Amino acid sequence: MADILPKFEYFPDPLRNGCIVEKQSSCLCCNRQRSFMYVGPIYATEDIEEVCPWCIADGKAAAKWSAGFNDVYLASNEVPKDVVETIDRRTPGFETWQGNKWLFSASDALTFVGEVVGKELLNENDLAKIEACRDALSEWNFPPDFELSNVVIGAQPAIYLFRDKASGIYKAYADMT
Repeated sequence: MADILPKFEYFPDPLRNGCIVEKQSSCLCCNRQRSFMYVGPIYATEDIEEVCPWCIADGKAAAKWSAGFNDVYLASNEVPKDVVETIDRRTPGFETWQGNKWLFSASDALTFVGEVVGKELLNENDLAKIEACRDALSEWNFPPDFELSNVVIGAQPAIYLFRDKASGIYKAYADMT
């Protein structure tokens, strides 16, 4: 029987995003044989390539290696400390070109929807998502008519989409080298 993945409040689908992969391996933190491993960024003094998602969810990995998984510098002082700690130390991160950054509202962390695939975004035709992505590209001086279908995972520019749980508003940021 396969392990049931832990739930992450602010990152509902890390498997789809590719930072958690199906892989039989022994976790370096808990030493248990697991069927899924986290292979995303780990910010620690030791070089740790993977850890099981359960050790991220319960904070054991962060405690063992004084590790973080996301950049939380955009959190305002109004965001509760436990929410910032949840994002930093108990939520999987995601690969980016220049180091990930988590987006926040004035009082909470936003939920990570995922890295954008332009063709899927256009097929979905959700104007709020499209507008958030275009806003993110404008910060890099991309023209308003930039062809979003050219955005693919692992290419440049990359776009990372978030959603505010309270308002439903989408926000995004773009990244490239």
